[in-house]
Amino acid sequence: MSLMLIIYLVRHGETIANKRGLYYGCSDIALNDRGIQQANALAYRLKSITFDKVICSGLQRTRQTAHIIAPQADITSIAEFNELDFGEWEGQHYRDLQIKDSQRYHHWCKNWLKQAPPGGESFDNFRQRVNTAWQTLLSSQSAGHLLFVGHQGPLRLLMLTILNLPTEAFWQFTFHQDAYSLLRFENDHGIIEKING
Repeated sequence: MSLMLIIYLVRHGETIANKRGLYYGCSDIALNDRGIQQANALAYRLKSITFDKVICSGLQRTRQTAHIIAPQADITSIAEFNELDFGEWEGQHYRDLQIKDSQRYHHWCKNWLKQAPPGGESFDNFRQRVNTAWQTLLSSQSAGHLLFVGHQGPLRLLMLTILNLPTEAFWQFTFHQDAYSLLRFENDHGIIEKING
């Protein structure tokens, strides 16, 4: 008999930094009122699911979202699933960076695979830590229903891994904050059943 693992992927609800369009990867910012409403709406849609495990990043916006969706569950926070660290650009808007730090910003935009934001994290390190944590998670959970609450960047990386796509396809996925995606793993074979449903 084959074992089946069903994973519900959720992006955390909206924050004030989202609303303002800021880079804030490692900044620990809470949900705003709309983000709480989004999480409550998802909780209602997923109320019939009993989650065997709930995983989120180490940042409060994912923990808040996970707790609203699965209030009775034990939530495991894993910092390796945190968003990219934007270093000196945390809390900055790209339009401002184009003016006050234009040279470094344009260089990063052209070389994002190899160039880290000043004082921040390289994409290669980001990819390696997320993928390593993901493989560890899959090896520890072979069946049941798992809720994974994450950030836009790590969720995109997971799609690249599951679909075996080149890194350049990173920008071809968007995860909405009021939706969930569904993965099914059977005999270590992953199938994407729903995106932003």
